[in-house]
Amino acid sequence: MVADRPASAWAPALLALHRSVSLVERGLVALAAVAVFAMMLVLVVDVGGRYLFNRPLAWSYDVISIYMLPLVVYLAIADAYRRNQHISVDLIYNSLGRTGKRLVRLLAAVIVVAVMSPIAWLAAGQAITRYENKVVISGSILWPTWIPALFLAAGAGLLIVRALVDGLALAAALAGDTETVAGESEDRQRDVAHGGDAT
Repeated sequence: MVADRPASAWAPALLALHRSVSLVERGLVALAAVAVFAMMLVLVVDVGGRYLFNRPLAWSYDVISIYMLPLVVYLAIADAYRRNQHISVDLIYNSLGRTGKRLVRLLAAVIVVAVMSPIAWLAAGQAITRYENKVVISGSILWPTWIPALFLAAGAGLLIVRALVDGLALAAALAGDTETVAGESEDRQRDVAHGGDAT
């Protein structure tokens, strides 16, 4: 087995980029956590009002389903990707060595960028169009529809940036045959350390 080379020359720049993106991700996750707490409060007040006073909140379902739920899901998706918390099928992946795992992850990053790019583009276009045309969901309250489209565009856009950063770090690690990948999560480091050899 050949001794591993030190981290690549790109590692400091990739690590700085990773930290910047992680800072944005953590901010959006904090916003998503606030939205989860707000959903709980709205539900408690709605249920209490309905069963104790026969006065439910007429707008609770709309606010939760149109705004809060998309905010929670889409703004946290990039952070889940960074921390390796997505559902994955890893029967073959676990049998691969370090290089094989990195190649699979690089391919996954490329696929994420390819799939999410049109989604982000279309969602951003929809958000702009809906905002300009003042598109709303009719009811007792007119709910603007551009806001959930903006959540989707922001979440997909950040996921693209995260996948690009990870892809660049993986490509640099593969090119330099380095021990570590810049910005790699602890879960990934443990995964590589416990699965397969160094090839």
